[in-house]
Amino acid sequence: MHESIDTPLGPMRRNESDDGTRFLTCHVQIDGEPIFMNIKVESFDALEWDTFAFANEIIETFDSLKRHASDYLTRCYEDNPEPFGGRVTPKVPVVTQPELTFWRNRRWSIRFIEGMFRICEPYGIFVHFEDKEVTGWEDLSDAEEL
Repeated sequence: MHESIDTPLGPMRRNESDDGTRFLTCHVQIDGEPIFMNIKVESFDALEWDTFAFANEIIETFDSLKRHASDYLTRCYEDNPEPFGGRVTPKVPVVTQPELTFWRNRRWSIRFIEGMFRICEPYGIFVHFEDKEVTGWEDLSDAEEL
């Protein structure tokens, strides 16, 4: 199922996985760059409009939140490089190619597709947020391709 639906953020594509998980997807322009965005929904027929308002709020402040996520990963790496695949030669920026996923209840994530950490291969690394506070990170190196 890949039909479009009009939302407060513009047209978004409906995507449903084999397990029934539903997302609306699109690219949003942030500082002239297209950023891929997912919004998890329970139903395509009963959208939660406050989620779109929250997503727009995050989009408007995305640059500072992206820096916050990058700084968080840097601190975690400096404290303990082993979960990141061990020590590497530092690079700036430490992570690149962000994507946004909005889950529910003001929980959302940035997936950085590329980065200096070994665990960024092959699927990137998630930084999770609740509202505008980082709640943790997730190694996607062992994830399965969708």
